Amino acid sequence: MTTLYFAGAEQPSHRNLLAECGVNHYALNLTNLNRLVKPGWDVTAHLPAGALWIAYADDQTTWEMAEWVVAQEPHITLGPLDWRDHFQPGAPYGPFWSDGVEPNTWPLVGLTDDTVKSHVTLRRIMNQYASSILVAVTGATRGVERLDVVVSYAWTMAQRYGETHVWAGNKLHRYAGNRKGDARPRHRGDIERLGIDYEGIERDDPVETARLAIRSWQEWGERYSDRLNVAMLPRHPSDPTSLSSNDDYSDQDGPGSRRPALALVRDGSGHEDREQTLLPGLDLHTIERTVVDGEGIEQVQSQQTVVALGTSYRKCNTCYLAANCPAFKPNHACAFKIPVEVRTKDQLQATMQAVIEMQMQRVAFARFAEQVDGQGIDGALSGEIDRLFTCMAKMKDILDDKDVFRFQMEARANSGVLSRLFGEGVGQAARALPIPVTGDEVLHQFDPP
Repeated sequence: MTTLYFAGAEQPSHRNLLAECGVNHYALNLTNLNRLVKPGWDVTAHLPAGALWIAYADDQTTWEMAEWVVAQEPHITLGPLDWRDHFQPGAPYGPFWSDGVEPNTWPLVGLTDDTVKSHVTLRRIMNQYASSILVAVTGATRGVERLDVVVSYAWTMAQRYGETHVWAGNKLHRYAGNRKGDARPRHRGDIERLGIDYEGIERDDPVETARLAIRSWQEWGERYSDRLNVAMLPRHPSDPTSLSSNDDYSDQDGPGSRRPALALVRDGSGHEDREQTLLPGLDLHTIERTVVDGEGIEQVQSQQTVVALGTSYRKCNTCYLAANCPAFKPNHACAFKIPVEVRTKDQLQATMQAVIEMQMQRVAFARFAEQVDGQGIDGALSGEIDRLFTCMAKMKDILDDKDVFRFQMEARANSGVLSRLFGEGVGQAARALPIPVTGDEVLHQFDPP
């Protein structure tokens, strides 16, 4: 679960449009803000009453640019690590992640767009900074729901590059500008349910497309809303105390604890040997069989074989289907299991039958989509049909139990097939006549009197 802040609020047009859509969480880029206004400009006077706002720095922001804004006490301030001396203990300041930011020593840690988009780096940060609130400034859409706070400027891409962002009830769809021709008609019902004028979207009205993106992101934010507040933060940057209790989380399950620590592999220095266990999801079954040795004595032998269990070890917090899963629950294990067992011929046949039926469902739905879209022949559908027949052919070959013996033999020169198979004498005997015939008898047959 996360809290969403809309970036771009330093721009008057963006700020006004966000306010019209009822946005109450804003984020301001300190460098852009200094370009547009003079120091001393009252931030709260230009935001809706009670609005929360974040001030964040970029590579060009200096402390002089940020000082007058920080004095107005933003909800959160994000900046480089060397700003730490300008903040009192307990201030809602978080440095952007770097090698110098020690794990679990800061109540807030900022993440840049590059950090968020590097899945390996992000996974490591989420593991190591489990007691910190992670605040990402990013334009990414995938996987950001796992973070605590997201400062998103993705919605501005609708105006800048003609992207289409649509909330489809359980998922946020993001289409590039060159796909608006086929994407927008497909989501007409979703667009109208969001209260957006579809005719304006068809005309490519930049204001209406921006409103569509804002409304879609608002729906996304409501689904993953976290209602974060400053009271949840530790009171001193060097004191990684537990997050205070509130209506949503206890001291043990605050925003940091919903990112369970992952097992880390130590390097070769100073590691301790430990007992190894069977990999989760697998089990060993013992099979007994009777064998006869060379002396004709029967013996029972036991052999262990590996089997796959139907239990799922997925977690809702880290599952890539979290945005769409109907059974999603924070901090819970997966609600589904797949108890498949393929150990007999009947089970194998049933499994193949299920696969073919699922593939047929995909083909039927793809055919339906082809007709609804009215875009002509869909090459992907043709490929799925070919795949269906391939599955059927493989199933037929596997289940075919008839016995077939095919033999092919080639002979060269004077070597006959029988001679090559069974020896030279057999070939000669096969060519011999059953009763010897003299030469005169043969001439008499060709030249009778």
